[in-house]
This record gives sequence, structure tokens and C-alpha cells, in this order.
Amino acid sequence: MRNLVATILSLNAAYIVAAGNDKNSNVGTIPGDECSTALEAVEGANPFDTTIMTPSDPQPDDSMCAHNYLDWANSSDAWLYWVAPSGGAATFTTCDPDSYDTSMVLYEGSCDKQVACNGDGDEDVACQSWHSEIVDYAVTAGETYYIRMGGWEAASGTGTLTITLIGGDVIGACCTDDGSCMDSTFNQCQNAGGSWSSTDLCADIDCPASYCNSSIGADILVGDLQEIQKYGIVGDITAYSVGTHVVNVGDEEMPWAAQTNQHPVIAQHMYRMTNKRIEQIGISWVKHGFGSLAWDLFNCGCVDPADPEVIGVGCSDPYTAGLNGDQAGWRGIAGLGPRSEVDATLGMFSFPYGSQGKSGNAIYKRLQVKTSDLDPTLNPNAQYFVEAQYVTPHDAQAGNGANSVAHRPVEPTTFNNGWNLQFIGDTVPGLPAIYAWQAAFPDVELSIFDIPFDSEWYTGTMVLACRVTEADEGWHYEYALHNINSNRGVGAIHVPHQSGSASNTYFHKAQSHSGEPYSNTPWSFELVDGVLSAATEPWSVDVNANALRWGTMVNIAFDSPLPPQTGEVGIELFLPGEGAPIRQVTTLIPGGDAVECDADVSGDGEVNVTDLLAIIAAWGIDCDGCSEDVNNDANVNVADLLIVIGNWGPCE
Repeated sequence: MRNLVATILSLNAAYIVAAGNDKNSNVGTIPGDECSTALEAVEGANPFDTTIMTPSDPQPDDSMCAHNYLDWANSSDAWLYWVAPSGGAATFTTCDPDSYDTSMVLYEGSCDKQVACNGDGDEDVACQSWHSEIVDYAVTAGETYYIRMGGWEAASGTGTLTITLIGGDVIGACCTDDGSCMDSTFNQCQNAGGSWSSTDLCADIDCPASYCNSSIGADILVGDLQEIQKYGIVGDITAYSVGTHVVNVGDEEMPWAAQTNQHPVIAQHMYRMTNKRIEQIGISWVKHGFGSLAWDLFNCGCVDPADPEVIGVGCSDPYTAGLNGDQAGWRGIAGLGPRSEVDATLGMFSFPYGSQGKSGNAIYKRLQVKTSDLDPTLNPNAQYFVEAQYVTPHDAQAGNGANSVAHRPVEPTTFNNGWNLQFIGDTVPGLPAIYAWQAAFPDVELSIFDIPFDSEWYTGTMVLACRVTEADEGWHYEYALHNINSNRGVGAIHVPHQSGSASNTYFHKAQSHSGEPYSNTPWSFELVDGVLSAATEPWSVDVNANALRWGTMVNIAFDSPLPPQTGEVGIELFLPGEGAPIRQVTTLIPGGDAVECDADVSGDGEVNVTDLLAIIAAWGIDCDGCSEDVNNDANVNVADLLIVIGNWGPCE
């Protein structure tokens, strides 16, 4: 028996070695000329020389560094690799006054998995005129990162790559947009959208007291949600509207004109959170703005432009709940228009907008919520949030569209022609409601990611949240994906699931209504080739499929026998465009072996020779569900034998 086991293990080891990627296998090339011969880098300074190198294939994907002018141009490149000693925030820079105009590309885990790039870093008098840098990239302990050094328009020369790492367990002061402070790690602060200091704690500093003058360019921040109006019931649907207060925290005035497409549109949403998930339970059409007041609600020193069709620097503009729920609008303008006409990445929309001047019943086009979704007896211990989002062209095209949103907790109180809602907490400015899930359950994994070249040259932003809890037989996986302002949207989510089966699949998405053209057909689930996919119809089949469009959230969930591990979920974009159609986002996924004692074939509480003999006795049998088929691939073979050997000993 020992000889049999030894033979199998030897064969398996030989296979692994043969299939592996040895950095030194590419004999005869200049060290560092190709990824396969990458030079080892360390924290600190790492010299490199691209004058002796040749160009490598493929060309980098510059869609990951929009406006940073990579301009690789088949550049001669030098490759380095670095193994992160711990998790945290890593910065890669070529700042060196004696160096040339560099370009940099970062790969994670392998030579073909590009994750970031940069051609022009922030200006620094201590650096060369044009240097490249990737700042505060979240790295994983033990992961290998490949750094590819090139130059602007194929420029070459000598330079220095400097790597610095702030550990993921380091606690520092995190100042958030509302002026509050929390002691947190870098990653926690990043997820909260705050500014982090590794050298201070909250007791040592005073965070800025307001949002005022906090941004460059046009930047609208939804600072407060005030007033809720209920319009009544039609069937099982109740309609609401929320009042909004915004402030221009940028350094530029911006148009706020009713008779053009140079004004904001305002979307409203509602969410329900339980101990299991957060999901969007209501959406509205968009309110078209019509002019700005020059108020100073946030004490930002409003600079009055003396023009009602312009919002000035530091100025606030309030819209009441009645205005935001006005179906027809003022003089046939500034009413509720279709979301489907809005490109949130660009901040642009049709004008005149569809259904202009039309009204309907009490719920038509307004924020619609199922009455049953609010009933406390049907939703015990549920928490609720309202959310408002502004979309306007100058804000979006300045790259500041992702923070034009806010949420606030509410609760249903009495029932009178629909549930009355009242605020029970403060507004959280600048963040969508999906952040409330992590605030309530710290084990929620939150990942923010961009879609470069989402619409023309402009970038969209999404947030993926995941929570894994123990289930009756394995683990329960919950994913919530919120599309803040991506025009391309999402048509499918792909979760790796290498063995076993997924059960109890769940899908939820708020329904379009009032004549919007989009389908409400639920997404379908499919487990194929080790990937569990949830998807709507592709764009090529139905342009109005039930895709995840801007300002909306989709939920998928399932049970799995596989425990969680860090991996990548594929987010497949719906509309065609530049760059890879699937974005890989790091989060928790099912991985590893199922329950350790699945290897206990005999069921005696220990993985031992009895289980090994049972595998051998059933060798070659095609079975589905038999205990000897440990990995559930319907075959009893060496894979099952190796799992038994790998889990040798008592079951825990």
C-alpha cells in the first residue's frame, strides 16, 4: 500500500513540475527582458535599464489608465516581479530626477493578468518631468506582482522602481467626507471613501469639518435627504418621493438650466436590509432640474453667480419632495423623465425628454415600492434606506460622478393608504446604500472598481459586496452588485465553483415600470465548467434585456458545500465597448475542498486506510453521488485518492 501511495504521489508531483512555470526556463534571453525572466524586486529602490531590452508581447491594455497617456508604442520593456510580504497598500513609482519619461504596467499573479497601468504620475519637483506611478494598490500577502517598465512613445533609458508598502493591519486615522474620523486600516478607509493617514490616530488630528472646497472641477455632492412624501397605493404598490439638498464642493460653477440638457437629473431608490442581504426594492424615473438657488446650507461660503441657471462654487440647492415627485413638471418641463434616456457615465440625456408633460395615477413614474416589502410583520427586524442620486454632465465629465449620491435610514410606522415612512438616522453623503450593509455587518467584503472607457473617454464605477455565512450543509454566498454610474451596465456575473453543486439559487432586482422599455425577466443560473453564472439575455439578443443599469442593484445568492476563499468574480458588461468585456473583481468565492470529512468515505470519523481501500475497490467506476467519488466528478480515480491522502487523520 505504501508503495502504491508513494508511486501516485511521485507521479502527481512530476505532473505539477512539468506543468509549472519556471522563471529560469527561458534560457538565452537577457534577464528581465521577458516576464519569464523577470528580475526580483524588493521594497525600496530597484534599478532597471530598458536600453538593453526588446519589446514584449502583447501590448498593454491602456483602457486601464484612461487619461494617463501610456502611449506604449511597442516600447522596449524591462520586467520585475515582487512578492508582497503582507497585505496592504503598495505604491510603485519611477520618481527619479535622473531617469526618462517612463510608462508602467502592473500584473497580478501571472504575466497576462493586467490590473493597473500609468504613464503620468502627479507632478513632483523631486522627480523627472514625467514619471509613472501606481499609488495605494491593495495587495495580497504572498501574491506575486509583475511590473513592466517601458516608456512614452517607446522611449528607453535607465531608471529606478521604488516600491513601498503600508501593511494591511496598520491602524491609522481615516477622515470621511462628513468630517468624522475613524481609526481603521487602509483598506477599510478606502472602502469608506475616506482619506487615510498611517502616522496619526483620530485622537491626534482634526478632520475637515465639511465637504467644502474638497474637489477639483465640477463636483456635486448630495449632502442631505430631507422630507418624505407619500402619494398613495395602486394595487400592492405605494409611491414616495424624497427631498434633496446638494452642494457644489468643486471649484467650478456649472449649468443648472431647465431648457437644455445642461441640468441635473435626480433618481430615487429604496433598499431593504435583513440579517442575510441588502436589496433594492424600489426605483423612480428621473426628476429633471430647472434652476438653482444660491443658498449656503452647508456653510461653504456660497459664491453667488447671480444666475438662476448656474450653481455657484460652495452654493447649495434644495429640492423638496414635492418637486422631486412632480410627474408633469413646471410648465411642461422639469418633470419625471425616463431613466433609459440617461447616460450616467457622461451625465448626458435626451432633451426634450420622453413623456414630457405627461402624468398618470398616484404611482406613475414615482419611487415605487411593494407595500408587502415594507410590512413589519412580513419583514421582521428589517432595516430600510432611501437614496437619491444626481447625474449632471459637468460633474460626470470631471470624473466626479461616483459621489453624487447619498442614503439615509428610514422605518415604516403606521399604515394609512400605504406605509408612512420616517427618518431614523442621519444622511450618509457621497455613498450609495450598499455601504450600509458593511456598516451593519463588518464581515461584508466590499470591492469598488472602475470601468475605463465606459462611455467614450469617461469612466464608470461599480461596487461589489459579498457576505458568506454558514448554512445547514456548507456555506451561504450572498453577492450584491451596485452600478453607480456605468452606462455599459452588467449582463452576467460569473462565480468560480470548481466542484460539487450549488443549490438554493436566488435572484433579485428592482423592477422597471411606467413604460420604461426594459425587461423584468429574472436572470437564469447555470453551472458549467467550474463556473456558476447568473445572466440575462445578451445585448446581441435583446437590447432591452434585464441588465444591471446605472443607479440599480442586483442580488444573486446560493448555497455551496465549498468553504470561502479569496478569488475573482467575473463581471460581464452588457453593452459592447472598448476593453475586456469581463472585469475580474477580487472577493470571496467558493473554493478548496468541500467539508474536510467528505474524504471520510467510510464515515467512521477518521480519514485512514479504510477510506483508501474503499477508493481502490471502487476504482474506475462511473458513479454519481457515491461516497467514493469524493470530488463529485462522477468518476472514482486518482483525484479522489489524492483528496483522501491530503486529508489524512481524524475529522475535525
